[in-house]
Amino acid sequence: LIYEGISFEDFLSGIADIRVSKKEVAAEEREKWIADRLADHRSGGSHYLEKKKGQWLQIKKQRLANNQVVTFHSDVTEYVEREAELEEARREADLANKVKTGILAKLDHELRTPLNAIIGFSDVIAAGASDSSGTQHHSAHAEKILAAGKNLEMLFDKVLEISRLEDNALGLDMVEIGLEQVLEPCIAAAESQARKTERSFNLSLPSQTVVLRADFGVLTGALMLLLDNAFKYTEPGGNVDLLVEANPIAGVTFTISDDGVGIDAHDLDIALTHFGRVENDLNGNSDGSGLGLPLARGLVSALGGSTMIKSEPGSGTTVHVHMPAEMLISA
Repeated sequence: LIYEGISFEDFLSGIADIRVSKKEVAAEEREKWIADRLADHRSGGSHYLEKKKGQWLQIKKQRLANNQVVTFHSDVTEYVEREAELEEARREADLANKVKTGILAKLDHELRTPLNAIIGFSDVIAAGASDSSGTQHHSAHAEKILAAGKNLEMLFDKVLEISRLEDNALGLDMVEIGLEQVLEPCIAAAESQARKTERSFNLSLPSQTVVLRADFGVLTGALMLLLDNAFKYTEPGGNVDLLVEANPIAGVTFTISDDGVGIDAHDLDIALTHFGRVENDLNGNSDGSGLGLPLARGLVSALGGSTMIKSEPGSGTTVHVHMPAEMLISA
């Protein structure tokens, strides 16, 4: 096979015949196999070669100044096996995500249908109650059913939204929208919550007309989640503030702050994980699923914005939501 003066191409041709006879290379792939090895030889490249019993070699060629070629053979079996394991793990993770998405889609139908009935009928009962004591008693129970149903619906919506974020399936609808339109439902919800929970809501908006490019539902949803969190962890008599600033250079910043229970700096990582709740003497009795803060941050990030959080136990929390100047149409 090897003799003095043999060309490298002829040497490869002989090797190729042997590999074809051993069915290590398909007959129709013979010429391509030779061409690939010649290209590696001339360029000083490298390739992997599988030996018997699962052994893998990396064959690397380097051309010297005198035009001679040095070939290095390295055993890379462990590396190849590790890469195969990682690829298998990625496939399994992708499959698990697809299964999860399918389960959530089924749950969306199976749970939401009866949940809508519970909310709808309890709403009718609560709204249609008369002044008689017995009916008032039923009305109180109906209101509890209604509140529990709405809380369950909100929790389920958060879980679905997080699933969409993780699967990059949010489906953003980026349109030109006025800042007032974005804030209108947020302010209405915050003022209603302030009245019901005996908190104060303070608002500061830019004087100029601001138009930005965003997904209305996603941006509004993120702000409402953060406002809801602020009210949830602020004691009666406390304050929740919304400050909005906009200019063509810096972009738009929404600052939501409260003087509530606050969070230790080292606990923020927990609060930003899904279902992560920080329990302490100040907030141990507060209702919450641990989904609002991470979901809000994920929604802001999906829009191209950023979130910065500062908090101190006993002094409250401040969340800055920044949308870059590229999203501004006018300010």
